[in-house]
Amino acid sequence: MVRREIESSIVVLLIGVLFLLYNLNYTLGQWANPGPGVFPLMVGGVWVVLAVWHLVSVLRKHKAPARETLQESETKGRTKALFMIGALVFYLLIVKWAGFFVTTFLFVVICGRLAGAREWGRPLALSIGINLFCYLLFGMWLKLSFPKGILF
Repeated sequence: MVRREIESSIVVLLIGVLFLLYNLNYTLGQWANPGPGVFPLMVGGVWVVLAVWHLVSVLRKHKAPARETLQESETKGRTKALFMIGALVFYLLIVKWAGFFVTTFLFVVICGRLAGAREWGRPLALSIGINLFCYLLFGMWLKLSFPKGILF
């Protein structure tokens, strides 16, 4: 099981690096007028960082003693994955009604808790950070509009 996670992390990391290398074909433009390569560069960078983070967490988990059986772990993992898929479907269904920022805030908090955050502080901070990042990047810098619902 751990070997598969390590292999998949390495494959995702390599895909991210290839994505970044292919992105070199696009111009970045200037700060005031970003080119077509800015967004793929950010996506590729986040992709690589998340792949490295996952690889490191798998390697750390491998060193820690196992507390539960493999079958219990797989059952919990499947249940969490189904809840995350449900949260994503719910997000897509209500984003136009509730608005981007409210829906994204709730989605990130729920997924953070499903991913194993034991306290509320980290998911809340991550959710606020993602909303702020999206607002600054897409709203302020790129001048794009967000779905505005009745809540915000």
